[in-house]
Amino acid sequence: MILHTVATLSTLADCLAVAGADDSILLMGDGVYAALANSELSQTLKASGLRIEVMESDASSAGIAQELLAFPATDMAGFVALTEEYPRQLAWY
Repeated sequence: MILHTVATLSTLADCLAVAGADDSILLMGDGVYAALANSELSQTLKASGLRIEVMESDASSAGIAQELLAFPATDMAGFVALTEEYPRQLAWY
């Protein structure tokens, strides 16, 4: 069980290639753009079957918080809870 934190869109494909069925992805930084509703990347993430969450503060800073209908947003407390749930973390930059 690994928590993958994806901060750039350019690393998302590599992340998805190695993510296991029990892993989770947290989109943060520029990675939040992958969660835009009805985008190709959003469809790819849905099809992966992985647990996907979006860092709410980063989505708000990017001005896209209202367009993230596909995945749940999480705050800093939620991020901390994810790090407690997943014993390992892999950062994608």
